[in-house]
Amino acid sequence: TTLAVMETSLEEEVLKIAMGREHSCIIYVQGGLSCTGWNGYGQLGLNDYSKRDTPTAVALSHAGKDVDVGDFHTCVVNIEDSLFCMGRNFHGTLGLGDNTDRNTPAIVNLSGKKVWKLTCGSYHTCIIDEDN
Repeated sequence: TTLAVMETSLEEEVLKIAMGREHSCIIYVQGGLSCTGWNGYGQLGLNDYSKRDTPTAVALSHAGKDVDVGDFHTCVVNIEDSLFCMGRNFHGTLGLGDNTDRNTPAIVNLSGKKVWKLTCGSYHTCIIDEDN
């Protein structure tokens, strides 16, 4: 077994690290998001499918406050409590109403509801919204 070590700038305070099957993401207290690892389905959200060996910044429309990852997908909650997902959309994993993979963060239509809690499994994504 090999232990992977993620390094990040000492200037950015880490809020959360989410680790998937072959990729990981870091969300920082300041709201930034960086991801690293295998990117065969675009799960790093970097608009390509290239592997990254170091954490690489992901462009978000608003600062992030939570992140979780599944085997081949990543979801982020931003400061407006909206949900964005990217990566493999096997059987609708991303919640976007189709089965098309995404390699950039795509907003999930929650009919105006705000996300309170996020969790990703191997091939699924679940949220608790503001009403539950």
